[in-house]
Amino acid sequence: MYRSIAIPFLCLFLSSGCAKTIGQQQSTSGDALPAVIPSANSQNPGSTAAGNNTTASNAPGANPQGQSTQPSAGPSSPFGKHSAGQHDLNPQAQIYRPRAVAKHGNRDHSEGDQQNTKQTDLCLKNEATKRGVDFFGTVVRGNALNDDQSYQDILKKHFNMIAPETELSLTSVCATEKDGTCDFNFEKIDKMAQFAIDQKISLRGTPLARPTNNPDWISKKQMDGNDALALFQKTITSTIQHFSTNFPGLIQYWDVVSDPLSSLDGKVRLQETPWSIIGGDANPSEYITEAFKSARLADPKLKLFYTDFDIENPSSNKFVSTYMLIKNYIQAKVPIDGIGFKIHGFYGVGSSQNEMTDAMQRFVDLGLEVQIVELDSPIQLEDNGTATPSFEKLQSAFYKKAIAACLNVKANPNTKLGCTAVVTNGFTDKYWTDEYNTPGLGCPLYFDKDLKPKAAYASILEALQGK
Repeated sequence: MYRSIAIPFLCLFLSSGCAKTIGQQQSTSGDALPAVIPSANSQNPGSTAAGNNTTASNAPGANPQGQSTQPSAGPSSPFGKHSAGQHDLNPQAQIYRPRAVAKHGNRDHSEGDQQNTKQTDLCLKNEATKRGVDFFGTVVRGNALNDDQSYQDILKKHFNMIAPETELSLTSVCATEKDGTCDFNFEKIDKMAQFAIDQKISLRGTPLARPTNNPDWISKKQMDGNDALALFQKTITSTIQHFSTNFPGLIQYWDVVSDPLSSLDGKVRLQETPWSIIGGDANPSEYITEAFKSARLADPKLKLFYTDFDIENPSSNKFVSTYMLIKNYIQAKVPIDGIGFKIHGFYGVGSSQNEMTDAMQRFVDLGLEVQIVELDSPIQLEDNGTATPSFEKLQSAFYKKAIAACLNVKANPNTKLGCTAVVTNGFTDKYWTDEYNTPGLGCPLYFDKDLKPKAAYASILEALQGK
């Protein structure tokens, strides 16, 4: 997905069928965040975080060991309870609800099965659900989905969740103004939604509030706090209710707020956004609270997520600030259900597996569900645009450790939820654009430009199989 992000070296940033035999915190430096932290006395509807009395380890690199994560109970469903180890068909939206068939860290298939099944015959989504991860998904580009049959075939085979790249951003659904508010246009995202229904794939709701991806007319509109709040609430409510009305049950998870904090120069600040005027100079982060409140009221069944990048290292300033922010929101009863990690392994390097697990574990210990909502690894390119072989090895290792980090998260004993999904930032280099604005950096995904599996694909399978 398109975003504003910091590169670490510059600053702180087939067949459609599956094989049937599947063989320490530290104090922040720089600016304080008094306006970002909500008051614990605020009254907001519907906090879902539970088990807040569990204490996370204070060691920044701690790797949780012991019992594996229990299978996720998954989001609540209006269509009745489901049995573990099955895919549940939602009779209205026709969406499969995957349920784990094994605890994290365990495998329910034999070595013989693995030897008799080629890697290319395996389904990533099936291997993930075996390990207690409900969803293995990908960000999807609408034009590729509509025009490229081979792209479609890979989607159908490997993924049980898709997230629109830009089709659900305000720049798409709210590109123009009419009578002082959004002139909503859901044509592009509705096509993707119909594909998801036809293929029994879950659609992920992408950010409703973020510093970037706002249409020009909103960014330039003269508004006071009340005007901005009214427009903000209508935008969120109308978008969510479009889906709850026209595609009931299709979206289970919605990334409500994304990338609100900047870690430029190691100092954590609230990023500028047109919605900051809602709380004024005294509380420019009030839009975050309002976004979650509006989303909860629009559809109480949704799991609402807060997502950001550069939060996978528990000793970083941005993680500490984010953790403090979320902990205060929980105390203030802000209806946040989960944290989405946007992990980008630039040049095939990044936080260690233990650090990523520990960062996720700390939010789980607060009673929140965690998911990787964007995962990629842009690497050094040769002059001819192909990937540098030595960096491809680093890329493969990075994918493996990021997914293993998710698998090693232990479920909260109260919520029974841990790390329940991995969504990669696309799957093929064929449709990659240089969204990081760094010449010589690219080929970040695990299928090449010819839609053939790369070495990173094998590493992802190895991680899912516990190798």
